[in-house]
Amino acid sequence: MEKANKAIGNCGELLLRSQARYAITIAGGWHVQILGLCSAVLVLLLPVQNLQPNFSVEWKFVAIKSKLQIPVPDSGIFTIDHREPVFRMSRTLIAEGKTDTWSIDLTTDGKEVVVKSTGETTRGHVSWDGSDLVYQAKIILNDGREGTDTVRYHPSDGGRTITAIESFRGPVVKFDNLWVFEKQR
Repeated sequence: MEKANKAIGNCGELLLRSQARYAITIAGGWHVQILGLCSAVLVLLLPVQNLQPNFSVEWKFVAIKSKLQIPVPDSGIFTIDHREPVFRMSRTLIAEGKTDTWSIDLTTDGKEVVVKSTGETTRGHVSWDGSDLVYQAKIILNDGREGTDTVRYHPSDGGRTITAIESFRGPVVKFDNLWVFEKQR
């Protein structure tokens, strides 16, 4: 860290001298080269900004903005508790008066989680791709048939909206969905 601070100090001093001299002369272009080199060093030494958003909040399904190839639920709520690397998600969809709730606890480091329920076993993991969180799962039915589900969660609108791009491929059903959720609290 001491070397980094010294390098930043030296570059800062060179930048000030270079800028003062730049107004006088740019003969040979060396001042511009020093300015560019010091700028590059400063960028490399600065801490990398965390591009991974925190998804913790209650998200409301927005049917009018979504494009689903499955029957559109009447309403839906996704509740996310995200404390990097822990990612807990619970979703409740209501369609034709019936409630369907599903939840999963994951970590964003890509470690696989196995969830067993009546009729199926889900092997899933979630990992970062820039500021997007990508969920990938293999669903194995009790009779041995398999399906896959991939969902890319993309924050937008200053973190007030999440778009979930889903691709499900099963032995009988295949669909691609664009889910839109807005922050509630």
